[in-house]
Amino acid sequence: MNKTALRSKKRIMDVLLKKLATEKIEVVTISEIASDAGVSRKTFYRNFTGKLDIIKFYTQEIIAKYLEQVSNKDIKSFQELLTFYFSFWKSQSNYLKILQNNDLLSFMFDIQREELLDKLPWQNLSWHNLRKDETIIDLLIIGGIWNVFLYNLNLNNASEPEALAQKVIDSFNLYTEYMN
Repeated sequence: MNKTALRSKKRIMDVLLKKLATEKIEVVTISEIASDAGVSRKTFYRNFTGKLDIIKFYTQEIIAKYLEQVSNKDIKSFQELLTFYFSFWKSQSNYLKILQNNDLLSFMFDIQREELLDKLPWQNLSWHNLRKDETIIDLLIIGGIWNVFLYNLNLNNASEPEALAQKVIDSFNLYTEYMN
C-alpha cells in the first residue's frame, strides 16, 4: 500500500474513532466520515467496505503495534508478557471504552483472535514451539487474558498491570495441581 493510501486510511480511522466518542456507530454516516477525513466517498470505498471495516483496520494496526513492541522487548517469562499485555491494552483503554460504548468489543476481539492465532506461533518467545500445534493453548490464553483485562478495565478500583499479571499466574498455579 502506498503512503498516500495509508494516510487516507488512517485519517478515516481517526475520524471514525473521534466520532464514536460522542455518537453511536449507527448514526455516523460514510459521507460524514469521508468529509471530515478530507477524502471523497470514492476514496473511502477504495479503502474500506464500510464502518466495521475501519474497526477491523484499527484492530489490525493495534495488534501489529503490540506484536512489534513485544518483539522489541526482551521478554523472558510468561508473567512479563502478561504484564506487558495488560500495560499495552491499558494504554489503549480510551479507545477500548469508545468501542465498548458502541458494542464493538466483541467484533474487535474476533479480529484480535484471528490476527493473534496467525502470528503468535511465530513470535520469538521461549514457550512457542513451531513443531507442535499450539492452537488450543493460544485460544485459551488469547480469550482468557482479554476477558481478564476487560473485567479489570470496568472495575472502579482496577488492578495495575503487574498485580493483574500476578493474579493470573497465581490462578494458573492454583489450578495446575489439578491438571493430572
